[in-house]
Amino acid sequence: MCSGKVYYDLDAARDDRGADHVALIRVEQLYPLPEAQLKEILGTYSREASVVWCQEEPMNQGAWYSIQDAMRRLVSLAMFGAELRYVGRTPSASVSAGYTALHVQEQETFISAALG
Repeated sequence: MCSGKVYYDLDAARDDRGADHVALIRVEQLYPLPEAQLKEILGTYSREASVVWCQEEPMNQGAWYSIQDAMRRLVSLAMFGAELRYVGRTPSASVSAGYTALHVQEQETFISAALG
């Protein structure tokens, strides 16, 4: 699950790696959260599925910071106790790593983690 531009990065990486077993759910309405639609979509997956929230922003910024509690509850309800985990950059005072090479390396790391 993700929101924003990172969806396109995940989709391209999924295609490049042939990771057809990975489903991407793009959530663009963060408030109010479309709970009924998300429960319906998540309910189609088994409890054993690995569910992650992936974002490009650091953990303490972006969508995750404000929706994590609601998303964890939704995943647990829709998938009978499944857990949602975060995949992305670690908490940081700045939005960016500051160096292009480091930014690209961090992005590759979290995209690989998200695609399993």
